[in-house]
Amino acid sequence: MLGAYVDTTKYHVVIIDALADGHSSSPSNSATGARGFASLTIGDMVDVQHRFLTERLGFRHARAVVGISMGGFQVFEWAVRYPSFMDVAVPIVGTPRPTSYDRLIYDTWRRSAEALRGPHTTADSAWMQASRLEALFMRTPRFVNDSGHAHLGRSLHEVAAAYRTWSLADYAVQLRAIASHDVGARFGGDLSRAAAAVRSRMLIVWSPDDMLVDARPAAAFARLVGADTLAVPSACGHAVFWCEPERIGRAVRDFIDRVPDVTPAGGKAGTR
Repeated sequence: MLGAYVDTTKYHVVIIDALADGHSSSPSNSATGARGFASLTIGDMVDVQHRFLTERLGFRHARAVVGISMGGFQVFEWAVRYPSFMDVAVPIVGTPRPTSYDRLIYDTWRRSAEALRGPHTTADSAWMQASRLEALFMRTPRFVNDSGHAHLGRSLHEVAAAYRTWSLADYAVQLRAIASHDVGARFGGDLSRAAAAVRSRMLIVWSPDDMLVDARPAAAFARLVGADTLAVPSACGHAVFWCEPERIGRAVRDFIDRVPDVTPAGGKAGTR
């Protein structure tokens, strides 16, 4: 999928595992467990990524920062928190600030994961419940209905199997982080002040049919920063990035290529 969004024959691409993904620092592999990650934010994830790029890899600048879903949340944070680090920022089905309905979904999901971490619940049944919740919001009712009951059953089992190696504690911590996300938090909650900090050119991609991440805050932020936008109606809803990789990928690749390069003199472009 990465090759669909970034031309890897032209750019060097660095993929950084987000905090609480299970490979990076996470409740499941840290001595503190979930207690040490209780206040984890999307901003924390971005700060660690910035430190890794600058302190470990020696980058001073990147051509682009691109992210999908929770990665899209992080791109909004990158654009506000480190405005001069990249030429281009592309959040795909992300948001600068979840709506109340979004937070209701994420909090319900998290509470379910926390409740199912008990000693009397198997990992299989816990992840099956998580996959049911995902099926409710990842795509639209039309997509689920048109796909048929048998397809839905297979999909639920496939998602549960894919998640089975992940820790429910890690999963819950990330859900708390996305529910608390707000790029305006450091600006007294003022989204316009947060947008004024942005220096990179932005292409903001959303689907008006997204039931998991309301597209309206992203559209509002796009107006504030004068961003290019791509709205993709799709029965796939939030999963539009899976269903329309060619259309979205073409727009992203073209945008990355045509925005003027403002890499600082002597800088090391992270995606070049």
